[in-house]
Amino acid sequence: NEFAKRGELGQAGRSTATTVVAKAIIDELREQLPADPKAHKLMSFTDSRQDASLQAGHFNDFVLMARLRAALVKALESAPGHILAYDEVADAVMEALALDPEEYTKAHEGPALELAQKALRNVLEYLLYADLAYGWRFVQPNLEQVGLLEIEFIGLQDFCHDENLWSQLKSDTLRSALPEKRYEVIRAVLDYMRQELA
Repeated sequence: NEFAKRGELGQAGRSTATTVVAKAIIDELREQLPADPKAHKLMSFTDSRQDASLQAGHFNDFVLMARLRAALVKALESAPGHILAYDEVADAVMEALALDPEEYTKAHEGPALELAQKALRNVLEYLLYADLAYGWRFVQPNLEQVGLLEIEFIGLQDFCHDENLWSQLKSDTLRSALPEKRYEVIRAVLDYMRQELA
């Protein structure tokens, strides 16, 4: 019924709902008036500085994460086999973003531009891995949590199947465990450490 439909609006959180509606309006303006960049703006009013500050921060964060995640998906789709190694991710995402240097630096050429590009790459790398922290964005779960990104550990399967290595352990529990069980346990520990940003 109509009451239930409206009731669901309050479940998402006002900041997220406002951001999604504002983004939809801006997208519609861009579609209807593609030649006029000044028409691609939206002004919002609120009754307190605190609410305005909260909404501005939420909007900026929402757009940043949406662009970053979209670039990561694009980078993975472009990668051979849809796989990127951990040390290739930042460069691939930076390429997928295809930012104009004017968006992040005043330098146009030379060493200053190279330093700005390196700094941007480092920031992107930090943001990408920080976004993998588990559960800190309740209304915006990360790509791994929604099944659009899968992370594997290179050589972990082989490591767990190496009986020569495991036979040297004093702990009978892991030494006598099946390779699949070793993998399950070690993978759980590594995932937990990674999701807690260790």
